[in-house]
Amino acid sequence: MALPNPSPERDMTQALIQLANARLKLKMGKPRATLRLCVMVQGLLDDQQGAILGVDVDWLRSQCIVTDLEARQGR
Repeated sequence: MALPNPSPERDMTQALIQLANARLKLKMGKPRATLRLCVMVQGLLDDQQGAILGVDVDWLRSQCIVTDLEARQGR
């Protein structure tokens, strides 16, 4: 997918991919990698609000927070 750089759509696409990667690392038992990816996702979403590409930014942030907490708790 060709998206302008920088653009909210590109950041959202990257955030979705990296959160999926973080969830995979969590399932693989790699909490440090999960936490590193969660920091990346939060950074991509820092200046975003509302919905981008049909995805609510606050919802995605909440999923990232849940993933971060699960990694810290060793789930």
